[in-house]
Amino acid sequence: MPIESALRLQDEKFRCPECLGQVRLHRASTEKELAAHGEHFSKNPGCSLGDHFNGEKSPHPKPLN
Repeated sequence: MPIESALRLQDEKFRCPECLGQVRLHRASTEKELAAHGEHFSKNPGCSLGDHFNGEKSPHPKPLN
């Protein structure tokens, strides 16, 4: 689901589609030239969608169920 659509749901919790860890969603910003994106609450080096990927995929240690 696109981030802008997910934000319209006004849900309180979202999870990463890859590692299932909790993420916060950010709208696109023209001021900072950023696309809409999700950011993990706690970093997971095993998620290729995060910014700390170590090259080996693994589930989040605290998955959001």
